[in-house]
Amino acid sequence: MGNETETTRRGVGRSPMARAGGAPLSPPGTRAELLAFTWKLLIVIGAAAVVYAAASGVHVLLLIFTGMLFAIFLLRIAGYIQRWAHLPHGAAVAIVLLGLFGAVAAGSWLLSRMALAEFGKLTEALTNAYNALPEEVRSQLSQGTDFAQWIGRLRSLVPPVLFSLADALIIIFTGIYFAISPDVYKRGLVLLVPPRGHERAREVLHVIGEALWLWMIGQFCAMALVGILTALGLWLLGMPVPIQLGIIAGLLEFMPYVGPILSAAPAVLIAFSQSPQ
Repeated sequence: MGNETETTRRGVGRSPMARAGGAPLSPPGTRAELLAFTWKLLIVIGAAAVVYAAASGVHVLLLIFTGMLFAIFLLRIAGYIQRWAHLPHGAAVAIVLLGLFGAVAAGSWLLSRMALAEFGKLTEALTNAYNALPEEVRSQLSQGTDFAQWIGRLRSLVPPVLFSLADALIIIFTGIYFAISPDVYKRGLVLLVPPRGHERAREVLHVIGEALWLWMIGQFCAMALVGILTALGLWLLGMPVPIQLGIIAGLLEFMPYVGPILSAAPAVLIAFSQSPQ
């Protein structure tokens, strides 16, 4: 009897972890930690997938971002016209688009007539600068410049030009779609945030739009300033075709990092032809 009582007490006092065939059960704390670790692992995997998708589609993201910049430009100008002329939003955007495309067409027509002769001088100056280079340098630059290789290079340039034109069309149409109905896309972005953060999301989008507009204004001012100062400095130095070089420098200033280097190349080449020292 004593042994049976002792065995019964041991069975009653046995911990739940030791039941189920003698296999210990995991405590509730361990199960919660495992669940938390699983969620963290899934979050890390999801973040890595988003980063990989963004890196793979960086070109598409750049096109969308540029289209957003174009849309902000259209919206700002259309907003001024809308407040001044008391027009509906769609009519104001249409006026901005017509004015912009008309200005581009008229400017292209005028520049094609006026700038051909001026930039012909630039071409002549660059040719003279190339001819004034030392023979060793010209021999290095002229290696492999036979007709067949030039044709191959021109053929290799055709796809990038076509892709650039396609990118320009995508940017234009993306900007137009964003500008015609900005509230629809803004509402879609806000709905991606939990309901309690909708108001904050609207504020963030407004701040982003203001910052991008101010950045564009600063970029345009920097382009104009660089173009004017470059032309003025080259004119004071007595360099040929200073206006053309200033225009090139101003336009290339929009390209970060690479633009200033590319804009300096023609001026450096012409300056080297004038005085190699």
